[in-house]
Amino acid sequence: MENNELKTLLTLANYFLGALIFIFSIGFYFKNKSLAPLFILLAIIVVGPVENLLMKMAPPKDRWKVDQLTSLGMLVLLLTAVFQSQNEQYI
Repeated sequence: MENNELKTLLTLANYFLGALIFIFSIGFYFKNKSLAPLFILLAIIVVGPVENLLMKMAPPKDRWKVDQLTSLGMLVLLLTAVFQSQNEQYI
């Protein structure tokens, strides 16, 4: 498999899994009123399309900042999802 084919395959796999997570997260929210999946969805959006957009806008010397800030945002959202899931168990 050549690099272009591998890149296409991996990109499609990422989009497919992202779409599945989007569908399930929205579904769980409306079915169970669960917020944790929405925080996970937001984390994926931050390190996916938002990071890609910011990387295109940032000069090369500052891209490490974009990488670190989006990673930090993702981790904060995932931590929020963990705490939210614990709170939902006791409601």
